Amino acid sequence: ELEEEGGPAVIAEDLGHIEHLTVSEAVMRMDLEDAPAFVFIDRKTQRLNVIYRRADGNIAWVDPHDVPVSKAA
Repeated sequence: ELEEEGGPAVIAEDLGHIEHLTVSEAVMRMDLEDAPAFVFIDRKTQRLNVIYRRADGNIAWVDPHDVPVSKAA
């Protein structure tokens, strides 16, 4: 899908199963998969989190405090 002004395409990707990991496990997985970002459920808080590599080489961690993830059966 292209934007009307010729902007970049927006491509939907299926994440499949989102794993329960610690932050350090998620960083390791992101590095092993050579991914620019990684979505996971924080094992400690049970919240959906995102990590990504910043332009300066550091890793940013997004932990939205007010969005709990309900446990699926």
